[in-house]
Amino acid sequence: MVIACLAAIGGGAVALAVWQWLAHAGLNWFFSFNPRAVADWRRAVGLGDRPPVAPSVYTAVFRALLIEMWLAYAVLLWRVRADSGRPLPPPPATRQVLRFAIPVVALVALVAPPLLSTDVFAYVGYGRLAVVHHLNPHLYTQADLLSRGDPTTPYLHWPIASPYGPLWTIVSMLVVRVSPAGAIVAPVVAFKLLGGAALVVVALLAGRLARDLGGDARRADGVFAATIANPILLLEGPGNAHNDLAMMAAVLGAMALLARGRFRGAAALAGVAAAVKLMPLMMVPWLAVAAARARMGAPRERRWLAALGAGASVVALAMAPVVAAYAPFWSGLRTLAGLGSRWQSGSGLGKAPVALGAIAWNVAPLAVALGALSLWAILAPPGEAAKRAVTAWAWAALAILLFAAGVWYPWYLVWIWPVVLIRANLPHRLLAALIMAFGVFLTLVYTVVSF
Repeated sequence: MVIACLAAIGGGAVALAVWQWLAHAGLNWFFSFNPRAVADWRRAVGLGDRPPVAPSVYTAVFRALLIEMWLAYAVLLWRVRADSGRPLPPPPATRQVLRFAIPVVALVALVAPPLLSTDVFAYVGYGRLAVVHHLNPHLYTQADLLSRGDPTTPYLHWPIASPYGPLWTIVSMLVVRVSPAGAIVAPVVAFKLLGGAALVVVALLAGRLARDLGGDARRADGVFAATIANPILLLEGPGNAHNDLAMMAAVLGAMALLARGRFRGAAALAGVAAAVKLMPLMMVPWLAVAAARARMGAPRERRWLAALGAGASVVALAMAPVVAAYAPFWSGLRTLAGLGSRWQSGSGLGKAPVALGAIAWNVAPLAVALGALSLWAILAPPGEAAKRAVTAWAWAALAILLFAAGVWYPWYLVWIWPVVLIRANLPHRLLAALIMAFGVFLTLVYTVVSF
């Protein structure tokens, strides 16, 4: 049954990748829809301008494929539950699933055109700002690409500087540098392959954490299968190349090291994740306190000194990747302008008449939620730090999505899905059910006409 579900999800993902080539340039779906790129790519490979499918038929088939994937995934989740009320056959071993999943991930990355988001063109554009136009992507905006006639500009729509972490800017620069001069397709495909690789790493780490935090090999295999076959992760990793998968690979790596008491390595990986997107900085206090409490067994006269040293070293190691990655771009607080613009565009804080209301709705609930979850994670009993960190991250990510993201894009669920699957307690089950419903709704919203 598990193999049948994986086949149904994988087949649906590949079929959806192929089906995206038939999108009409005039389709006006919701979210960051990008039919212009598909039309350009169709012409580039000689498929002509007008797809032979009516828009209404195209939309219906697209929805049917999404529903088929989600139904198969729901059955998969039921079959891999290691703690169900009746005995079930064990899920296939991780190696078996990998042999099936890697070709599917690679096919989605190589076949799917960039229909469902323009973000991957923004990654390429910010890289080109630095490599081709010799401008700081954290100071100059997509409008500067437009004024220079850059080939990425038909697909970009944000007149803001890069809102991404500096490490991701460096990755973008490297991808552009190794691509042929003036190429757009090659770096886009490179980012999609990177998203597929990040998905595999995320799934492997989720399975390992499930085993290390009190599970067994059966549960680890089930969590791996449920992670790598998740429709959201397939769409947003190899499909749309969002950098959220790269961030989550580092976050889960940090949690895996925390579970083994390797606090400094966990801090360094949390810093790497924060250098992609700043959100993982919320983990730093959790790691610092866990490291400090682990040193409280030192001799009495050196106990507090050892604890303070351990906590301080964790903070320093977590901040080092962020500081080092920002160094080539730093020009004072102006360097964070893109991040601030993204926050304002989503929250409405940039509009003076509603500023107080926006603060009351966005900042206050978020601060309370993150503060409470951080305190709960920090006060974890000995040996429970990693378990609490996993749960605190899942609920904190949901709070950030609800109160800070501004727009509930489907790819933001990437922050939550891999983590919520790791544990099988009641809070995780409740959150998994909520995110499952949320994910189905948001992916189907892709196909709603925008007015």
